[in-house]
Amino acid sequence: MRKSNLVTAAAIAIVAYAAADIVHEASHALVARLSGIRVLSISTVAAPTAQESRAVAAAGTTANVVLGAIALALVAQKRRFSAATYSLWLFGVVGTMNTAYLMYSGLSDSGDWAAVIAGARPYWAWRLLIVTAGLIFYTTVIRVAVLLATPWIADGDTSIADFRRVIRVSYVTGGVLLVLGSAFNPIGRELILISGVGASFGLTCGLLLVPGILASDVKAPGWISNALEFQPAWIAAGLIVGIVFVGFFGPGVHFAR
Repeated sequence: MRKSNLVTAAAIAIVAYAAADIVHEASHALVARLSGIRVLSISTVAAPTAQESRAVAAAGTTANVVLGAIALALVAQKRRFSAATYSLWLFGVVGTMNTAYLMYSGLSDSGDWAAVIAGARPYWAWRLLIVTAGLIFYTTVIRVAVLLATPWIADGDTSIADFRRVIRVSYVTGGVLLVLGSAFNPIGRELILISGVGASFGLTCGLLLVPGILASDVKAPGWISNALEFQPAWIAAGLIVGIVFVGFFGPGVHFAR
């Protein structure tokens, strides 16, 4: 039985995770600039500004969800499993799983969405609201991820076992990338745990549930016709993106006053 090339899968994960992270931080910076707020720097973990703003705080997750939803909508038009389709699916799922940030902010009373609801009354009710909304959105993302991947299994493009291998490699590779990127952040070591480990291994852990749900819901035909092949172009892209992400955006880009 054919098996997907895991080096290609890892390269796709690097591109998808890095793109989702940059979308998040760049959106904070863009909304700040459009609001006339000075952006101090931008890195893989943060885009600190000269003053706080609810709109700026909400921009990262909002952009992830909007662009992620567009990517998933494109996947819905492409039933076949391929490197291009899987990259769109992974970027879309990782991006929309940023809705877990609502749960994190509500439970920890910190982060972007704590800044969004700061000063709202009764505060406990707003915290409960964003935790509940985050849970609903996150479980919905998992359901959509399963729905979009169902034809890949049902049509024999890939198998549950092969897809599980691809997902595991993607999850670990993406998590390691974000942790490495956060290790050089210019703000503080605590962000390695919060924005490195938390925003990667924690935020996207729902990916690991997808193959198991597919296994229980979908009858596979027993063959693989379209596994991920060894693709030098994707591997080169993964190497370049990984180096730029960790080496350039990791330490952060600082803006002149």
